Amino acid sequence: MSLADRGQLSRERIAEEAVAIIDRDGLSGLSMRKLGAALGIEAMSLYYYVTNKEDLLDAVLDVLYARVDIPESNGPDEWESVVRSGLRSLHAVLSAHPSAVALFPVRAASTPQTFSTLHRGYLALRAAGLGPVDAYTSLHVCVSFVIGHASEALGATQHKRGVDTVPAELLDEESVQEFVSAVGTAVADGLFESGLDLMIAALRSRFDLP
Repeated sequence: MSLADRGQLSRERIAEEAVAIIDRDGLSGLSMRKLGAALGIEAMSLYYYVTNKEDLLDAVLDVLYARVDIPESNGPDEWESVVRSGLRSLHAVLSAHPSAVALFPVRAASTPQTFSTLHRGYLALRAAGLGPVDAYTSLHVCVSFVIGHASEALGATQHKRGVDTVPAELLDEESVQEFVSAVGTAVADGLFESGLDLMIAALRSRFDLP
């Protein structure tokens, strides 16, 4: 008996299975036929729950944003812990699903859970005392930083390997030696946490936060 026959199929269940396929086979490996087979149904049955492949990808984004935990803020003094926690949670979700990272910068926050998660981040910044435009701008910059870092992290090994092949004649320059050394040290020390510290410092300075 199929999932549909047992009444266990839903848009969320379909999206969860799609995430599993993306994790295993990459974005290019996701197809309606493969998804239907994984769920034990005909591919055409999926269209009762998702309009098309694009709608399916929106559902995938919804499922992933639902995993981001943003604590409620009870006042201006809690803004830093809330922002740090929320951005770390988003980073953890992206790190757990690297093949899905490419969806985040190109798809609009138009689905319910995606919008709800980003709205919670906006409210946390409003609670810190930021005005509507400043809160939205700050949220956009913070989320873009996390997505950008996750995207760059996918190529970190290739970047480090590229630095390792710097022509010998360039290594005679002290500034080049410093740069090569900094790449290895920064990767070892954790670029994300260092970047997060810079984001927090920038917000505190720009908006005179406690």
